[in-house]
Amino acid sequence: TTDAAPATELKQQTLQNVPLLNERFQEALPLVPGVVRGPDGKINIKGARASQSGLMVNSANVTDPVTGEFAINLPIDAIESVQVLTNPYAPEYGKFSGGITSIETRRGSDEWKVRAQNFFPRVRRRDGSFLGLGAVTPRVTFGGPLLKDKVQFFQSLEYRFVRTEVEVDTLPPLNRDRKLESFDSISRLDWDIDATNHLTTSFS
Repeated sequence: TTDAAPATELKQQTLQNVPLLNERFQEALPLVPGVVRGPDGKINIKGARASQSGLMVNSANVTDPVTGEFAINLPIDAIESVQVLTNPYAPEYGKFSGGITSIETRRGSDEWKVRAQNFFPRVRRRDGSFLGLGAVTPRVTFGGPLLKDKVQFFQSLEYRFVRTEVEVDTLPPLNRDRKLESFDSISRLDWDIDATNHLTTSFS
């Protein structure tokens, strides 16, 4: 028999402090030994293809059944920790031949808290002039008790609008942009039923 390999864990503080180009948790995974980003930009864990690894959020499998790749994006403020497990791992993580990325989202605290970030837009600069909006990526999180010491609620919202210049000399400066627009949200409800039973419900 072989013991399961210990997981490498990235905490919320690490995700907030390391420079992440697009502020996605996937960009922090190459900090883990054995995890590299391939020429196609996809994450490979311990030599396996991206489609051979799995993603779990709060113990639920959120891997795309068609492509085998990560199916959802999460606001980075909603993540409590990211664990990367390589072979051999415990049998509870079945159906994968590569590594496992397991995410635990944050839960509401015993006091109501609100946090807002990145509300200042960035302007677009072309040929030495400032022309329009380059990017805006506001994030809001809030959470607290619905019933003290019994039910906690947590909500995280993220909107992204980003223009990235593509080096194509045949196009005018204002028509060289690749535009990305997305909205991500996750809601989590925790109910402490009694001393031994706990129910967590997540909506993404």
